[in-house]
Amino acid sequence: MADIGKWQWHDYDVLDSTNDLALSYPVYNNDVHIIFTALSQTKGRGRIGRRWFSPRGNLYMSQLFFSSLPSNQMVYVVALSIVQTIKKFSPDSYPQIKWPNDILLNNHKVCGILIEKRSDDAYVIGIGLNLTQTPQIETVYPAASLRDFAIDISRREFISTYISLFEKNLMRPFAEIIDDFLSCAYRLRQTIDVNLPKEKISGQFIGIDENGFLLLKQGQDVITINTGEILS
Repeated sequence: MADIGKWQWHDYDVLDSTNDLALSYPVYNNDVHIIFTALSQTKGRGRIGRRWFSPRGNLYMSQLFFSSLPSNQMVYVVALSIVQTIKKFSPDSYPQIKWPNDILLNNHKVCGILIEKRSDDAYVIGIGLNLTQTPQIETVYPAASLRDFAIDISRREFISTYISLFEKNLMRPFAEIIDDFLSCAYRLRQTIDVNLPKEKISGQFIGIDENGFLLLKQGQDVITINTGEILS
C-alpha cells in the first residue's frame, strides 16, 4: 500500500490485533507516524478487554505516533474526525458520538475507538469501523455497517480523509473540538445512565468540561466523570 502523507501504511491480511502490533513495534525516534491495518483480526480488542469481532471487509486500523495532548482529550479529536469523515461521504447522515468512544448511526454502533499508551508514551489509537460487514453480536446498541445505510467508502478513501481531518483537529484549540463534539453528542441534555468502574449512576448529560470530563447534573449538583461510558 502507498503511504498517506507523512504516515507509513503497513497493511496485513490477518493479524491478532493491529493495536497489539503497534504496541510492540520498535520505535527509534519521536517522529514516527505509522498506520497499521488488517483485513481481519483474530484477537481484536475493544475497551475494558472486550472482544472486537473482526469479519473481513471492515476497517481495522491503529495509529502509532507521539503527541503531547492528554489521553482524555485525544479521544474527542479521534471521534470527531471519524464523524466528520463519515459526513464527508454522506452529508445527509447524522453520525453521533456516544461518550466516550463509540460512533452511532440511527442508534446502531458502526465504530469503536481504543486509545492506549506505550511505555515510551507513544499513542496507539485503534479504530474498528464496520464498512461493509455487520458483526453478528448481541449488544445494547445493535451493530450495523456503513453499507447498511447506503454509505460506501473504501478503506483507503476513509483512511486518507480521516488522517487529513485528524491532523487538522489535532492542531485546533480543545474548546473548539468540544463545541463540535457537542453538536453530535449522543443524548446531550437528556437523562442518561453512566457505567462507572464500580457503580452505575444517572443524571442529565449537560456537557463536557475543559479537561474532557463528562458533566452530569443530579439535582443541584454537577458531577464530573473522567472514566466510564454511557449505557442509555
